[in-house]
Amino acid sequence: MNTIPVLPDETIYSLVTRLAGLRVNSNARVFNQKWLGHYGMSINQQLPVGLPYLEKLTGSKAQHLLEEHTYFPLYSMSIANPQKLKEIMLDNYGFNLASTANVSQLKFTSSHCHRYCAECVRQDVDLYGVAYWHLAHQFTGVTCCVYHGLKLFENIHNNRVFRLPPQHVELQPEIAESHAVRFAYFVLQHNEYYKNEPRYEVEVYDKDLSPFTKERGLVRGTEYNTELTCQKINEFSHLLFGKQILTKTDIYNLLNKSNHYCHPLKPLLFQYTLQQIETLEPNRPTNVSTFPLIKPSESEVLKLLHLREFSLREVAKRAKCSIGFVLRIAKLNKIEYLKRTQFIDEQLTSEIKEMAINGECRKMIAEITCVSVGAVEQIIESTPHLSAWRQYQRMLTRRGDARKAIQNTMDTNDLVSRNEIKKLCYADYTWLYKYDQSWLYRVLPRPRNYTKK
Repeated sequence: MNTIPVLPDETIYSLVTRLAGLRVNSNARVFNQKWLGHYGMSINQQLPVGLPYLEKLTGSKAQHLLEEHTYFPLYSMSIANPQKLKEIMLDNYGFNLASTANVSQLKFTSSHCHRYCAECVRQDVDLYGVAYWHLAHQFTGVTCCVYHGLKLFENIHNNRVFRLPPQHVELQPEIAESHAVRFAYFVLQHNEYYKNEPRYEVEVYDKDLSPFTKERGLVRGTEYNTELTCQKINEFSHLLFGKQILTKTDIYNLLNKSNHYCHPLKPLLFQYTLQQIETLEPNRPTNVSTFPLIKPSESEVLKLLHLREFSLREVAKRAKCSIGFVLRIAKLNKIEYLKRTQFIDEQLTSEIKEMAINGECRKMIAEITCVSVGAVEQIIESTPHLSAWRQYQRMLTRRGDARKAIQNTMDTNDLVSRNEIKKLCYADYTWLYKYDQSWLYRVLPRPRNYTKK
């Protein structure tokens, strides 16, 4: 069989597009079924699937395609299970690909945009006779070409429709900002570095931030100055993307948790920001907060504690103070505060199971038994078929509400048509059409015949 070579820095989507063009298939479904093993294949620019099926068409090993022509190296260093991601990409279905790679953590509207550089298009046509999609342009957050310093053009594409970039670009590209070029180079540098790194250890990427934090005034005493770090990262985030990418929780987790897994753009932006922050003046003390200290109000804490409605954490949050301060005030005034059960015995476990079987809300069960919601969820999940039973109960409740809504609409409107019922109760009508269609068609009025005689 004649094979087609993989071009430098080419994405798998671009390769499949050229293969489909050479085979002159009528549509993508026919090509997918014949050459990729499944008619519903969706070839993503960053994390494609079905790589073993391309070995016979390209002569390249699936492992080589995985390392050199996808962003698997970069994603594998920031997720919890890189081996599972590899298995999914070597399959031809791609089940749970987005959740395994933590793609859903970002809300970029351009997730389906394919990017290309005008100068790269011209060079590709001169060298190879065809312009193709470059991997260096496709990572989320990269908006420029590091080789030419130009802003990338975007095309909204469907991953199941195979199209190459324009073979001739008439528009004049804009010069990219220097910070955008530096960040794009930073991303590609890390993707290249992680190609040869082991990916099955607990520490999946280097989180030793001491070289960047202390000398830049981001350490306050023995703790990180989270406020200043968050401020700097948000400045760079708006400068690069025009929006906030990292929340305070993300920053705290990246600073303090070595086993924190997330979308690779978050740790990349975090480390890039730390490297770009200029060193503070030597005479500026790093252990002094730049924010005014607000002394917590003892009277406000006492007022919240006397209400006996909130936990210590909630009281501290409302009074804008630490939990230790709330605890000290409670002890000084001999106020008994709400405590959680430290140990869950068999009797308490059976009570939680009984309430769960009766359909009680998990939060309500936690409040009644004085345990955490996570402990209640763990007991429910560890009991065989209990979670499925609760789902069945919720389904019956939802079905009853939907049936009641449809019936009430029909009772109050005698001459209402099926289309009008659907408009009045769209959510309930759609749910019944999907899960209880036989009952829905049995109670709906007969369809009207509008045919002119």
